[in-house]
Amino acid sequence: MKLSIRSPALLKNFARALENVLVGMGGGAVAKSAGETTAVLTPGMRLGSNVTNIRAMQLSAVWACIHVLAETFASCRCSLYRKDANGHRVKAVENPLHDVVHSVAAPGMPAYYFKETAMTHILTGGNTYSEIVYDSRGNVERLNLLMPENVRPYQDWTTGEVFYDVNDRGKLYRLPADKIFHVPGLGYNGILGYSPLYMARQAVSLGLSAEDFGNRFFSNGALASGVLETEKAINDAGFKKLKDDFNNAYTGVQNSGGTMVLPRGVKFSKISIDPEEAQFLESRKYQAEEIARFYRVPLHLIQMLDKATYSNIEQQSLDFYQNTMLPWFSRWEQFANMKLLTPQQRAQGYYVEFDLLSMLRGDSKSRAEMLHIMRQDGVITADEWRAKENMNPLPGGTGDIAFINGNMIPVTVAASKKAGE
Repeated sequence: MKLSIRSPALLKNFARALENVLVGMGGGAVAKSAGETTAVLTPGMRLGSNVTNIRAMQLSAVWACIHVLAETFASCRCSLYRKDANGHRVKAVENPLHDVVHSVAAPGMPAYYFKETAMTHILTGGNTYSEIVYDSRGNVERLNLLMPENVRPYQDWTTGEVFYDVNDRGKLYRLPADKIFHVPGLGYNGILGYSPLYMARQAVSLGLSAEDFGNRFFSNGALASGVLETEKAINDAGFKKLKDDFNNAYTGVQNSGGTMVLPRGVKFSKISIDPEEAQFLESRKYQAEEIARFYRVPLHLIQMLDKATYSNIEQQSLDFYQNTMLPWFSRWEQFANMKLLTPQQRAQGYYVEFDLLSMLRGDSKSRAEMLHIMRQDGVITADEWRAKENMNPLPGGTGDIAFINGNMIPVTVAASKKAGE
């Protein structure tokens, strides 16, 4: 079957329609010129039905899911490490990249805020982009966060090389892949991530529609809809006056719950249905659950506590860290090590890693129990424990000895005793 479109106007409309479909799917524009370079799918900002990312984030469930994911991710400290000659890992504070991932990503942007904003970009549009700035020695010295809608990846069909067109206040710059730190979310083509908000567009649109309905309903007060009946017929002027007087006195949130006083011969029959009777609230809860399911966020973290108990909240929180957050940290570590370190640096033992233990700082009991077990089993020393709590080492090197459980004797002593038996 061969498709032939002879009308230039029809062809233009077809191209525009195809582009809109691709943009909506989490895709981008079709290449405008012939050649061996094509635009790969990039995320769009519009979700359909005039719903944008910003409008979607006005839905409380969307805001809460993005908020908890971005804040949890940003709260986890990140550092650059290297393996020394003895195979021990140490923080590579001498490399400027350590300061970028740990403290200040760029002038005026703390690492926390960089991570939080970058995650928000992924959780809305599916991708985050930053310009990589190198120092004279080839080390990354800062990451300039870019607005995702101003960046478009391209791929050369012949070489497979990916590069990026960046729109900077109307000027277009083409940057190679080693100048852009790009972290995609879940995707299909190996280059870009899908827009979570577009994938959840039906749930988001229904949630916004329910919110709009509730706003319109309650703006009319508890007596949202009804019929005024009179014993005698009235003319148009009398009808208008009766209607206006009634609306002024009894509609609106400020007038709800008051006592209704009607003129003689006038009766009010309420025909509006209660929101709960219409399962309005249940519908809103269901849409919030749907959105939380897209983001894999437990309901208690977005303040839906209807079915929450202490025991299941504890288990759900553990599942959240293991099944939702851990994949995000792994994704970021992989892309950071690939894009922010050279092959030579990786061969020298440099690597970026998140301190997952720091996520337990708010749970002092769990953190202390885990560190206590590691201390008893000889995994860490007292000084290493103290360092994790931002405390100074014990004097005289006494805290730099590993112990094992039993009589809490040094590992070296336990080994020598066993050898002498």
